[in-house]
Amino acid sequence: MTAHHPILVTGAHRSGTTWAGKMLCAGNEAFYVFEPFDVAKDAGLEGPRWMPRDLPYMFYHIPENSSSEYEPALRRTVELRYPLLPNLARIRTPRHCGRLCKDWLFSHHARLTGKRPLLKDPIALFSVEWLARTFDMKVVVMIRHPAGFASSIKRLNWHFNFENFIGQEALMDGLLAPYKDQIFEYARHPRDIIDQAILVWNAMYSVVRRYQETHPDWFFVTHERLSADPLAEFKPVYDYCGLTWNASAETVIAAHTRGGNPRDVAPENYRAIKRDSQAAAEAWKRRLEENEVERILEGTREVASHFYSQEEFDAR
Repeated sequence: MTAHHPILVTGAHRSGTTWAGKMLCAGNEAFYVFEPFDVAKDAGLEGPRWMPRDLPYMFYHIPENSSSEYEPALRRTVELRYPLLPNLARIRTPRHCGRLCKDWLFSHHARLTGKRPLLKDPIALFSVEWLARTFDMKVVVMIRHPAGFASSIKRLNWHFNFENFIGQEALMDGLLAPYKDQIFEYARHPRDIIDQAILVWNAMYSVVRRYQETHPDWFFVTHERLSADPLAEFKPVYDYCGLTWNASAETVIAAHTRGGNPRDVAPENYRAIKRDSQAAAEAWKRRLEENEVERILEGTREVASHFYSQEEFDAR
C-alpha cells in the first residue's frame, strides 16, 4: 500500500530537492532523511550521516538489476535506524556529539511513531532504479530550467569534478554513454563553470528523460511549476506519495513560499527554504549575463524540449 512506501525525492543538485522534500514533510507524516549518498558530508555537523562508510564516488551508480554491498546500510536508512555507534568514531568536538545524539533521537522517535522515510538525495540520481526496485519507493523527480541550474551553480562557485563520472565504468558505458567523450574532454581540459553546468545538466536530465519514458509510475515535476503556485501544485505530489494534505501542510507550505519572503539568500545560506518561491525560480533572469543565457539555452535546448515548451524554455 502507498502508505507504507518510502519516498525518494531526487533530480539534479540545485533543482529544488531540499525545498520539495521538506515541504512534503510539512504534514508531519514523513521524516526527512538528508542525502545518504553524500560521501563528503561531515557527520554530526552537516546533518545525519546514514552510511557507516563512504560510497566510492559522488553520484554513485548502482545498476538496477544488481546486488549491492551497500544494501544493508541503505535498508537500515529506509527503516530509520540511525547508525549511532559507527558515527561516534567520527566525533571531533562536543558540538558533533550533541548533533549526533539529536539526530539519533529524532530518527528513533520517527520510527517509533510510524513516520514514513523521505530520502532527499540528488546525489542518488543514477541509482534511482535500483533504490525504487529494492525498497519499493515512491519516486519524485525534480526538474529545473537549465539557466536556473547554471545560475545557482555559478553563484555558489561549484565546479564539477568529472572524475566522479569517469571513475564509474558501468555508468560511463551505460547511462552516460552519449556524453562519454565530452566528459573525458572536460576532465582533461577544464571549461568555465557555465560550460560545466551545461554538460552536467544535459547528462543528468538525459537520464531523467530515460526514466520518464520507462517509469510512468514516478512523479516528474518542474521546479518552476511548483514555485509558481505551491499550494495547488504540491497537492498532487502529496496525493501521489500517499501523504495527507492537511492544515499543517498547507500552513507550512504557504509560509515558506509566499511573496513577502526574501527573494534571495546569501550563498552561505544556500539550503534556506523560506523564500519567495516564484522570485527564486526566476532569479537566473537577474543574475546571468545575456551571453551566458544564450550559451545555456543553445547548449541544452534539445534535452530541455522534453520538459519545457518553447515558450517556457525561452521566457526571460
